[in-house]
Amino acid sequence: DIHIELSDYAVVAPGGGLTDNSHFIIPTSEVIIEKSKDNWMGMTGDVISWPSVWSKWSNFEQFGLFNIKMDKMREAFIAINNSDAGDTLIKLWEPADFFDGLRVWSWGKNYKDTRGAKPTANFENYTAVISIPAGKSIDFVTYFFTLKDMQNITMANTNFTGRLDVDKQIYKVGEDQSINIQSQIGSSKDYKNINLQVLLTDFDGVVMTQFSKEEVSAISPTKLHLLSCPSSYLYFFL
Repeated sequence: DIHIELSDYAVVAPGGGLTDNSHFIIPTSEVIIEKSKDNWMGMTGDVISWPSVWSKWSNFEQFGLFNIKMDKMREAFIAINNSDAGDTLIKLWEPADFFDGLRVWSWGKNYKDTRGAKPTANFENYTAVISIPAGKSIDFVTYFFTLKDMQNITMANTNFTGRLDVDKQIYKVGEDQSINIQSQIGSSKDYKNINLQVLLTDFDGVVMTQFSKEEVSAISPTKLHLLSCPSSYLYFFL
């Protein structure tokens, strides 16, 4: 057998370079500090709630590196948004559990203080030791695509990505009868005449009710679909 540790590394700079209004989008609730200049992020090994204050690049003071364990990620993607340029870059990978973790680092907003540093972010997916039998192979795929004017991301796959903002994360049958929802949906390529549904599910993913359904004439990386439905009523069928 051959034993290897595999990394998939990308240096990204949407909009041509990160700005104060750039921010990291990672579907997790916690990250682990690996190292930072003068420990400005915290001590090595510290677990920090995410999103943290330095998920926005204007607060990413100096060099810093943090780590996310894959079993702490809700979905297999990471994104970075440059609101000043209106550009968002998304990285996805398949299989979702192929990597063991993800390292993220940047020189920070004061990058000019370091010779040769750039206003970039670095995404490194990594594995533990993998054993490959002689004559065999392993396969994984990494995808990148960009979107224009996406404000945030709560879900992403290789076809569609978007944000779904609601006034509550948990709804109780018999108590909560209305929902305020805002969404923004984009895609990795041009789509025309697609049916869009928003569903309410229980904790196991079982659909409880259909919140909305509509036919959308076009969605693309530059033509996003917006949905705004304030104070709509829920009807549960049990």
